[in-house]
Amino acid sequence: AANVREIFFATIGLSTTGIAGASTEDKPVGLVYVAIVEENFSAVKEFHFNGSRSEIKFQAADAAFKLLMEHTTGVESIDKQLYKSNRRTKKYFLESTAQDYELNE
Repeated sequence: AANVREIFFATIGLSTTGIAGASTEDKPVGLVYVAIVEENFSAVKEFHFNGSRSEIKFQAADAAFKLLMEHTTGVESIDKQLYKSNRRTKKYFLESTAQDYELNE
């Protein structure tokens, strides 16, 4: 990630590395690291994904994008936000439906 940042003269560098194909005892298929680097910040996360080679690559890219979004926005995972949002929407819908039902009786 540091090299990406340097080569592209970027504010933030983001990179992935891991095993999507043949594995070894020390490095199983699905082991992926995602790194993010900024001038005064760096972080690396380890992931263990399942699936085919292309599925693992997709999951790695998705994890990198989420890490970038979390870092740049200061907001927790988009998935977590959507989950919370859906729960609030469902709760609101159930409360509204109950109120509508009571009013229409």
